[in-house]
Amino acid sequence: ENGYEATIPTGTYSYGMDIYPIEHTQYELKSRAGFYTEIDRGAKSVFLPFSGTAQLAVTVPGGVHGDIVKNVTLNVIKPKDAVLINGEENFDGLQLATGATEARLYVECAGKPIFSSENAELTAMTGSGGKYILDLAIHADEGETFGATIRAGGKTFDFLVSFTDFTFSVFSDRTIETADGGAKSVTLLTGNAANFYAVASAGAKGVVYTWEFDGPAEYFSEAEGVVSIKATQGGNFTLKVTATYGTHEPITQEIALEIINKVSVVQFANNTKADLAASYTVAGMVYTDALTIAENAYPLKVYAHSTAGTNEAGDDIEYSVSDETVAAVDVRGGKPVLLAKGSGEVTITAAWKGNAAFKSNVTASLTVSVVKDAVEVKNAPELVAAMEARRAVVLTENISLGTDAAGKALDIDRLNAYLKAHRMKSTYNIEWYKNTKDTDITQDSSNLSYVLEFTANVYGNGKTIDADNFTHALDSSGKPRLNLYKGPLYFVKYKQMASVAGQDNCAFLIRTDGIKLYGVNLLGCKDESLNSPEGGYDLTNLNLTGTTLEVNADCELVNCRVQNGRNVVRIYGGNRNGDKYFVDSLSGAPISADDHIDVKIEGCILSMGREFLLKVGANRALRASKVNSQEPVLRDQSGKAYAESGKSNRYGDGKLYEDEYFYSHYVMTDVTLKDSILKTSGLFTVGIESNFSGEFLYEGASNHQWRNFTQEWERSGGTSFASVLRLEGDVRLYDWKRLDLIDSSTLIESPMGALSAWLKLDIKGMLDFVSTKDPTMYGNVIETTSDGKQFVHGGIALYGGGRNYSAVDLSALNKELADLMYLHVNISVLSEGGGAMEQQGSLLPRAAGTHDFNFYMYGKNSQNNYAKQQTAKDKVTPLPLF
Repeated sequence: ENGYEATIPTGTYSYGMDIYPIEHTQYELKSRAGFYTEIDRGAKSVFLPFSGTAQLAVTVPGGVHGDIVKNVTLNVIKPKDAVLINGEENFDGLQLATGATEARLYVECAGKPIFSSENAELTAMTGSGGKYILDLAIHADEGETFGATIRAGGKTFDFLVSFTDFTFSVFSDRTIETADGGAKSVTLLTGNAANFYAVASAGAKGVVYTWEFDGPAEYFSEAEGVVSIKATQGGNFTLKVTATYGTHEPITQEIALEIINKVSVVQFANNTKADLAASYTVAGMVYTDALTIAENAYPLKVYAHSTAGTNEAGDDIEYSVSDETVAAVDVRGGKPVLLAKGSGEVTITAAWKGNAAFKSNVTASLTVSVVKDAVEVKNAPELVAAMEARRAVVLTENISLGTDAAGKALDIDRLNAYLKAHRMKSTYNIEWYKNTKDTDITQDSSNLSYVLEFTANVYGNGKTIDADNFTHALDSSGKPRLNLYKGPLYFVKYKQMASVAGQDNCAFLIRTDGIKLYGVNLLGCKDESLNSPEGGYDLTNLNLTGTTLEVNADCELVNCRVQNGRNVVRIYGGNRNGDKYFVDSLSGAPISADDHIDVKIEGCILSMGREFLLKVGANRALRASKVNSQEPVLRDQSGKAYAESGKSNRYGDGKLYEDEYFYSHYVMTDVTLKDSILKTSGLFTVGIESNFSGEFLYEGASNHQWRNFTQEWERSGGTSFASVLRLEGDVRLYDWKRLDLIDSSTLIESPMGALSAWLKLDIKGMLDFVSTKDPTMYGNVIETTSDGKQFVHGGIALYGGGRNYSAVDLSALNKELADLMYLHVNISVLSEGGGAMEQQGSLLPRAAGTHDFNFYMYGKNSQNNYAKQQTAKDKVTPLPLF
């Protein structure tokens, strides 16, 4: 009567109760209606065959203030008009112990039940009001199953009476797991008590149970088929119970007890930040100290907060993986490790072993990408070895090339020896070197140095690879020694007066199709090498650092940072062997698969370029001939000249690259730039180059009136094959710059100072001039801030002076970013500018060519103006590896 109450159907129910010492507890069942109920103390169960109301009373005698009594009222119900046998509406049989001679049935129905069977007879029936107890005498042969019938409440129940050898079951107030083969196990907590109960099957009475436990316990108490255990130490132990029943052979059951600490929190402590990328990558292999390949057991750092404190997780935690074909977890030396079984994304779950037993959900998970065939690298020798073996790598540390395994920089002689072993033929126009073969220009002068060639995929985990030891190596006095990189190859040069750069040395090189760089940061030199004595950075420090990443193959750059180069990323298709830049005829088959390249840059940040952040072009040109000496055209299948890029091709109008014949025969380089950020160039954000084709450069130029100026330049002019740059999604060109700080000295290098000052390009003067001359077209270019400073946007420049068949596709660029001005300007306009500018406007077209330069730039009235750049954030979309 203390307020405990339950409403339940008829049947057998267990109840929970923890009272110590258990042997002093008394049980009592009382029935208001006077019908039968039964309690089994061993199984902690109550049998309620009839509907009505009963009370279960539990008494602990001898308390300080008298007996302690707890009551629960049981409201037992049955379905309307149902007939119940042994409390079941769908009674399907009676099972007895082998040799039993008596049995009892409980029937609730309207009217008295009738029992019939050839092997049993009704000896007594007691009860009234529709609730009856039937006592039966059994006279069947031992173990023989027989049939019986009960007619009750207008229904007939035919059922079997069967016999079984004596068995018993073990129950607990903790979950008992049963594995294949019947092995039983229970998870218990250290310091917490648990109860186990032995219950005989088939109604056997008088069974004697004996319990054994082989582990340490605060107490171990047994009575009447019940045992209570309070374990004090974690580990794996065994509980045995032996049942002795009459003349039957004793039966023993074993239960494996796993004793664990109570864990409330579990967490992974692995540092899986990957900078721009979406996922951390784990390699399937690792290098030994001898640079041989071994299985990589990637350590999982798992911590658990338990009753033992917060420590590295031990035996109280179990592990699982979401895809067993990708990875598995093993415990070695008491610590978990991840082993690669395949490649893909996988989630590792660390779970407290007590979750199922205690209905909790103490778990933690870690999701990583696994690449089985990749090798983990942590230093420069390992990285170089992997690339020489064409093996994919996963970076786990920042790597400075030109260092030993301990990270110590190699001396200058070893750096020089390394570079001499990493030389390649130029893939660009080297006619000037061919023309000067009989002078002091050596054969090796037309070759390039590279520091590291990527021959397989690189999964960077946000780590950095830099080439600073080569590009800004220090001499014995600690000053930068830049003669390791002697500057770019020349396209043309005139004595010591002036030169125009062609292809450059590079820090990183891709010339193998199918390479993917994921989540790696590439630095031509360290950020510190850009520091200016006056504070901030100085891009002129990048004059001799070369190209950060040279690309001459199909590849993908995903979630990478690439920065700190004279040019940051240079992508030129064709001529991978460096022996076929020019063609003398357009006849022949479409461009081969080796010559055409498709490059995708997605979710990347390109920054800090002395000239261009992204430079695109083709390593093939149609040579200017004597017949068509200056500016040869690209022709369609019928021989008709294609209209070059320019006004007719802007904003996708007249897309030449959508012409199947043009694309297959002339497009060498197809670049997709998607959802990326480009910021801080010295000149333009993006440059798309066409070969110079002025009269100084065509065949026979040595007979020209400018012979002394051009004698080494002839046969270097021509018309470039085409490139396509596609801007897609969220591409941010954060490249507004102070107009008075733009330094174009690397475009035409003039080391003789005042003597060649007239060759110095005055970018500010040029823009001021064209803005005044044609304000309708150019008046929106320069933005002046409230403090009087002038800024201009870098944008995209299609430059060269020869015929330009390349194109920029903005059709998939986000609408709010597409308000780029399209400008076209011919360099000859400067001939009207007076002074040095006038000389440049007259002379430069004779070298570069007579065709317009084309520009895509944000203007001062753009929603992407200078003010917008000041609130810009370096945020790109992290992309999954798989």
